[in-house]
Amino acid sequence: MYYILFVGTLYLSTLISSYTDFSEINGSIYYQNIILQTMVYCICLYSVLLKLTDKEVNNYIKFTVFCFMFMAVWGIEQYSRGNTLVEQLFGTAIVDRCAITGVFVLYLPVSIYLINKHDKFQKYFGFLSFIAFISIIVLTQSRAGFLGFVLSFTGVYFFSKRKARMIGFAFLILITALPFIPDSYFERIGTIKTQDIHSDEISDYSSASRLLLWKVGLRIFGDHPVFGVGNLNFSKASGEYAAAYAGSVDDRLYIATFGSEGQRGLSHTHNTFVNILAEGGLLSAIPYYLMIFFPLWKGYKLNRKYRFRDDERLNLINMLNCGIAGFLVTAFFANLILIDFLYWNLTLSFFLTQKFEASIETEATS
Repeated sequence: MYYILFVGTLYLSTLISSYTDFSEINGSIYYQNIILQTMVYCICLYSVLLKLTDKEVNNYIKFTVFCFMFMAVWGIEQYSRGNTLVEQLFGTAIVDRCAITGVFVLYLPVSIYLINKHDKFQKYFGFLSFIAFISIIVLTQSRAGFLGFVLSFTGVYFFSKRKARMIGFAFLILITALPFIPDSYFERIGTIKTQDIHSDEISDYSSASRLLLWKVGLRIFGDHPVFGVGNLNFSKASGEYAAAYAGSVDDRLYIATFGSEGQRGLSHTHNTFVNILAEGGLLSAIPYYLMIFFPLWKGYKLNRKYRFRDDERLNLINMLNCGIAGFLVTAFFANLILIDFLYWNLTLSFFLTQKFEASIETEATS
């Protein structure tokens, strides 16, 4: 229901926005239709899941993990041939490395779920996919992805029934992988710090431009709090706010953020949560926030109530939610609204939660 409300209200915001150019070939309406298509796919996915047995659902999960493991291995191969940041791994569908890393952060805990299965094939398969996912997360050198990975893995540790074993496993992986991690990765992670956009000595224009874009996004939201400016219209609206920062921020930062003659500025806020506020207003943001955080809240409540219960469905729900939480941390530093894989896992988490609650209710009445 939240998903339908989000898509419907964002459509409304885009249609009535004065910034929407209906003549654009790949503009606001084009990508709004992609969001609608993803929603229809998730409704179909949920309908199919309702008809599957537990074994068939598990097969669906293994097949999905295999597909992403294949992409990760392909990314490693691309890295070895010169694509040092593994950009455009998914072609033009997912270009940004933050988004690419976020996808693998999303599925990393699912690979750990498979490692913990009793079946040897699933254990080995889970381990291989885990190695592939970790490798690609490192090779993209995404700082946002690193933070998402840390939260995701922390969640896995929290839900683990064998915490000492989990620490040992993580330590073994770290020691084994350390010699293969490029020095540039540690240098990149070491640059994670706050930037002052008004400073004369900005050391990281990537971080500083994000802070500037967040400020602009919140100003746009302040001026358009209900409907926003429409899907993918941030770049058009932000031009009206650029003058307020001219002369007060470093010239290179200003040009990198807003562009100049012959150079395009950045097209979004580099923050999913601010971006939906600026482009969809409260009308779209509220159902969107409810949609993405509801499974996490529901999972938290289930774990509080059934924390001593060892249940396959609950374990999988926890791993899915750890991946979702890690993805959302990554999404704090990039606009990932169009990444459909998030909605796949939200759908699966919602479905499994319903199945788990139904099984508990059946036990109670039998």
